[in-house]
Amino acid sequence: MKIFFVFATVLLAVSALPAQEQWTSFKAKHGKSYENLYEEKVRFQIFQNNVQVINAHNARYEAGLETYTMGVNKFTDLTPKEFRAMLRLQNGPLTWQNLTRHVQNGTAPDSIDWREKNAVLEVQDQNGCGSCWAFSAVGALEGQNAIKNNKRVLLSKQQLIDCDKSENGCNGGLMLNAFEYVKQHGLNSEADYPYDGFDLKCRAKSDSAVTVKEVVALDATESALEEAVGKYERS
Repeated sequence: MKIFFVFATVLLAVSALPAQEQWTSFKAKHGKSYENLYEEKVRFQIFQNNVQVINAHNARYEAGLETYTMGVNKFTDLTPKEFRAMLRLQNGPLTWQNLTRHVQNGTAPDSIDWREKNAVLEVQDQNGCGSCWAFSAVGALEGQNAIKNNKRVLLSKQQLIDCDKSENGCNGGLMLNAFEYVKQHGLNSEADYPYDGFDLKCRAKSDSAVTVKEVVALDATESALEEAVGKYERS
């Protein structure tokens, strides 16, 4: 993964402010603080390096050589390796091979926008925890719950981080294992088990908001994906 992925989702131009002023503004905006002066010095250097990458990319954009701009965001004091460790899917066993296969019946709609059907809940922030696997799995379940039961309920990502022992909490995991956990144990609502963004002791309540009946796998074809997306929200 190249470093520009850290910034690609923020379409803001980097100003021509002096480096120290940019750094001060960055820390204030994103609530950044560091353990000691040495760490801050290291982070400042990483920040400067990343800003250089942003500026070089945006210069190419102005010349018509790129299709998007970059900007500073809360990840700009991270190295590419640190960013990947926090947000990238972790490798694991391909247990999907044992799943029931999704059977196509050729009924994909011409178009679908799940937002129009109130099946997409608000975007949330995983903060510094590598819990993208939990957010992905829970997001799919939230959508399914809205579609099937007409209930727009935020579900607990923190429960998966704390309680799913087949995963590595804030150090990564797999959506498939998360679904299997919910199938076995159910999942609390966000209100009952709010997000902290740290690995904590499991404190799941027995009164689950949702459970999973079955997890199915898609064939690796565009038509299978098209049909599935037309019927369900997926992870």
